[in-house]
Amino acid sequence: MDTLPASSVTGKSKQNVWGFFCPLCQVPRSLSFNPRLTRRHVLQVFSGVLFLDLLLWDVFSWRGFFLFVPLWGIFEIYYRLRRRMKLRCSQCGFDPYLVLNDLDLAKKAIESHWVKKYQERKSPKRHLEGKVRKVVEGVASERKGS
Repeated sequence: MDTLPASSVTGKSKQNVWGFFCPLCQVPRSLSFNPRLTRRHVLQVFSGVLFLDLLLWDVFSWRGFFLFVPLWGIFEIYYRLRRRMKLRCSQCGFDPYLVLNDLDLAKKAIESHWVKKYQERKSPKRHLEGKVRKVVEGVASERKGS
C-alpha cells in the first residue's frame, strides 16, 4: 500500500508557507519559512540560553540568563539576513528591501543583475525597463502619500 505524504492528508504544505509574485517580472515566488518571528523562535533562543547556562554554570550561575539578550540579537540578525536573501528575486534581481530604502541603488542592482546574467548576448532587459519605472514610481508615490 502506498503511503500518502503528510501534506496531502492534512492539506498543509511546508514547502510554500508564504507565496507571492515578484512585482517586476511577475514570477510566482514562495518562501519555505514564515517571514515573521513566532513564539517558536523565542522558545528556541530561550532553550539555547538554558543549555549554555547549564553548560557554563560554574562561570555564570544565575547571571547566565542574561545571555538571552545577546543571543536574541544574534538570532535576529541571522533571521533577517536569511529573510532578505530569500526575498530577492533570482530571475530579475528585484530586492524589496533595497527598493524601500534606496531607489537609485535598487535600479543599479537590477541592472547589474542583468549584466551579469547576460554578459555574452544582448540583454533582454528592454521589456523590463517600463516595469522597473512603474514599480519605483509606485513606491515613491506611496512614500509621499504617507
